[in-house]
Amino acid sequence: MKYIQRILSAASLLLSLCLSPVVSAQNYDKQAPLTLLNRSVLDRSRKAIQRDDISTRSAIMRLVLEADQLMQHPVPSPTASDTRVLKTVCSEARTLGEAYYLTGQEKYAARVYDYIRPWLTDPATRIPPQLPASTDFAAMSDIVDMLDGYLLTDGSKAWNSTDDAAMRQWFDDLLQWLRGDEMTERMKQADDCQGLGYDMLLTASKTFFEREWLHEMKVFVDATTKARLDRVLAADGRVMIGTDNTVLDETEHLVTIVRMALMAEKAGSNLWLYETKNGGSIRQSIEWLGDRLLGDTEWEKSGDAKSIVRNYTYILLSAACPLASKKLCEERLNSFAEKVRGIEDVSTLSYQLTTPVVYGTLLSDEDFFDIVNLDTPGLETVKADVISGDISTAKSEFVSYLRHREYRFDWNNADNSRDNGSYDINEVTNTVNNLLLGEQFGDTVIWTRNNTPLEYEEWPWGLSRHQYWIGLGRAYRDTGDERYARAFVSQLNSWIDQSPLPDYDAKIDYSRWRTIEAGIRTLGAWPMAYLYFLQSPSFDDESLFLMMKSFYEHAIHLRKHHRTNNWLSMEMNGLMHIALMFPEFKESAQWAKYAGDKIYHETEVQVYPDGAQVELTPGYHGAALSNFLGLYSIAQATGYEGLPKNFSKKLENMYSYYVKIVSPSGEVPAVNDSGWNDARTSLSQGFGLFPDRTDFQYIATNGMEGTKPSFTSAWMPWAGWYMMRSGWGKDDLYSHFEVGPYSPGHQHEDKLSLILYAYGRRLITEGGTYSYDTSDWRRYILSARAHNESKVDGKYQNRHDYEPEEDLEYSREPMANRWVSNDDCDFGEGWYDEGFGDEAGRDDRNVEQYRALTFIKDRYWILFDIFTPKDEAPHRYDSYFHFNTDRYIKAGNCVMSDDEGANIAIIPLRSDTEVEVICGQKEPELQGWIPQWTEDGYIYNPVATPTFSCNEPGQSVSAYILYPLKPGEKNPVKSVGMKGGTIVVRFADGGKDRITFSVEGKRLKTLSFRSKSRRFSILAD
Repeated sequence: MKYIQRILSAASLLLSLCLSPVVSAQNYDKQAPLTLLNRSVLDRSRKAIQRDDISTRSAIMRLVLEADQLMQHPVPSPTASDTRVLKTVCSEARTLGEAYYLTGQEKYAARVYDYIRPWLTDPATRIPPQLPASTDFAAMSDIVDMLDGYLLTDGSKAWNSTDDAAMRQWFDDLLQWLRGDEMTERMKQADDCQGLGYDMLLTASKTFFEREWLHEMKVFVDATTKARLDRVLAADGRVMIGTDNTVLDETEHLVTIVRMALMAEKAGSNLWLYETKNGGSIRQSIEWLGDRLLGDTEWEKSGDAKSIVRNYTYILLSAACPLASKKLCEERLNSFAEKVRGIEDVSTLSYQLTTPVVYGTLLSDEDFFDIVNLDTPGLETVKADVISGDISTAKSEFVSYLRHREYRFDWNNADNSRDNGSYDINEVTNTVNNLLLGEQFGDTVIWTRNNTPLEYEEWPWGLSRHQYWIGLGRAYRDTGDERYARAFVSQLNSWIDQSPLPDYDAKIDYSRWRTIEAGIRTLGAWPMAYLYFLQSPSFDDESLFLMMKSFYEHAIHLRKHHRTNNWLSMEMNGLMHIALMFPEFKESAQWAKYAGDKIYHETEVQVYPDGAQVELTPGYHGAALSNFLGLYSIAQATGYEGLPKNFSKKLENMYSYYVKIVSPSGEVPAVNDSGWNDARTSLSQGFGLFPDRTDFQYIATNGMEGTKPSFTSAWMPWAGWYMMRSGWGKDDLYSHFEVGPYSPGHQHEDKLSLILYAYGRRLITEGGTYSYDTSDWRRYILSARAHNESKVDGKYQNRHDYEPEEDLEYSREPMANRWVSNDDCDFGEGWYDEGFGDEAGRDDRNVEQYRALTFIKDRYWILFDIFTPKDEAPHRYDSYFHFNTDRYIKAGNCVMSDDEGANIAIIPLRSDTEVEVICGQKEPELQGWIPQWTEDGYIYNPVATPTFSCNEPGQSVSAYILYPLKPGEKNPVKSVGMKGGTIVVRFADGGKDRITFSVEGKRLKTLSFRSKSRRFSILAD
């Protein structure tokens, strides 16, 4: 029973949506003959659309999107030997038939016939019925899906009598073969699922055009099919078809059984409740498979789980409905539909509409008072009402108590509040009019809608963060205009109504209950809106009581399903806000302690000793810090004393991080999924918390106040970041060189990439971040192409496809890379040995790259690239850099940016280096672009991207001078040369620098610098 309970959650009033009716022979003529889909479900769904049923409309929208995508695909050519192709064709025809049935759009019906004609009705190409069946008899049962697609187009303009006659001829041929072929006679007698497959095909074919056979069908099923179930269903639920078969084979046969049971219903035969002689049943088999799909039990045989989910979940979900009991529906235990979306996106209508739907909160009014501590001072009358059974009065009294009790922090009081923020009246007006995040809704917001280009997955998640309620509440605070309150109440009610609490973490497309959203809502928009509108007459008692129920459901969801990294900080911040805002909940004290302990622990787990948050993304470092601080702040505001005494001190190192990485412009580097954010705001906040850190104040005030940091350059050995700088002024030189790990969350392919800044301007830049969609631009930003790296034999760094996020680990110890920093120079190094490849897969671990960056203080950088292959074959090495402009000058092998302000010259030291400059390229791949966010969306700025190449066998050593130029300064380098281990750089003023180096194994062994006025060793032997 466990699995069936996990599948089904619906109120008894929705039971009619779950149970398939038994149709007798007498009234069968009133309905079209169906072989798999239950048209009564579809009929109810059409009526639900007419009633503007939100959940169904969302399902239809997804079905139409899927159908529209299929319209763009070519129809696969008939091939009798490939039953997987046949399976796809049949499934797609069914989806298109469903789309036509529910929308009436003729294009979908016409497309169904585009599938049927070449495969089943065109004499020149149609597949003979016996051939695919003899190849894979179980897979042949997918033909009923195509039949469903055909039947659902009944009445369309695409239908004609010729098609109908040809279709009937094909199934008549199938019937003749089933009745008379030697092979099918053996299948008919088989004591396994091939026999059941035979029963199903015979039943489907006869039901299609022999309606008078329906009564005989019941006799056939009771006498023949039930006997087969006795032989193939084990007591533990396994489908017994032999020891050498895979889980996928067993599932395919279970699907055949399910289809047979669905068809048998029309004849009045209930296979769902049939129990075999050894105690087996379809129910038990669904349980057996469900345990494995949901991860409760490991697969005995590997490699099939994803195929099962992708190909068969919708059918097995169809089976769940007839297996429902009234009691299970009334218990409203779980929503398996949402759970399956977490395993694989399954959006067919069979899945969407045969799954029970739950609306609103799961808490009844009576249940709510079971989770409230009625002994809380002020709730005496509420307790008395509950004891007497007067729940209605208890609700009214409880809401009155909430409106009048004291809140230790009050966003509604602009003079005594942490929140004195302003608002954008245009955004507030849009929110009132249900124009949210650029999408215009009608009277009711559809929280599952996503009309964005490419179905940008972050959009519906962002919609349910409700950040626009903050401005709405501030406007109400300042004006008292009830329009603002009415808009909030309407949106709150519709959101709760459309968003029942799931029993899992809901990290799936379109979900309103991903734990990150649940945390973000409850740490900000929800408690703020609650207090802003608490005294509004538009915020009626029923709506306020409903919000309290949802606050509780948010708390139990966050307590049970939290995740890791910056998500966890948001989740626990939200949980702490609920716990401390509403101590009336019995579990509030436990939630507060759990959230506090968890966050305190995370300040150690998530924050490396060098101050970096483990995701190595400055923007998300700030998010984690903000949430650590948010939890601490609400504890202070409410007088909560349960946090460890040194909690705030744990945050100091996270602020020190900004001092280490900040550029002369006051920005943090835009590495991984982060933009060029301002570090000064964070450090101003840090100085407020830690007034003895006057170095925070110095950066925050651009050096006007405070104390200059005691260091210039920095090495962060856990993050793997080198920051080399000449000083703390806005015109000083600065570089960020990344050699660290591929960390969990928000990572780009950017190992060994660098960013350079000098004389008030970023000179060598990178792609930064981009919307979290599936576009080519997003893939570009994530890829090594958007960074300043190297490719080998045309292949780039490609760790993402081979390092699943859940398998990535934090750094356990500091990196042992060498770090030299003194008054003369800085030196850092890193390796990349994790393979080069492309989006199709990483397939080259033959070459290891070493890169070293040396900063000759106050002058320029020297970059070394050493490529070491495992073979002696020639390899091509390309190193590329992104200028912060599309203007450049190429003189010989030297490439120099040519923009207003500061510029940079990149000079390869090998005379045989090939040089190409790419700028704004779209084919054969995106290169030479920097996306930039504007109020109107992203624009794409072309940037010059010099690429330096060599092709040679054996170990390859290249070096480059990266020379920053002041505004208006000409390139002072007259010539360069590299011979053996000696580099000579000659300048136009007659000066000369000599750099000597040696290589040992795969890295630099020694490195020295000498000029007329300076001489020093960087790396000593």
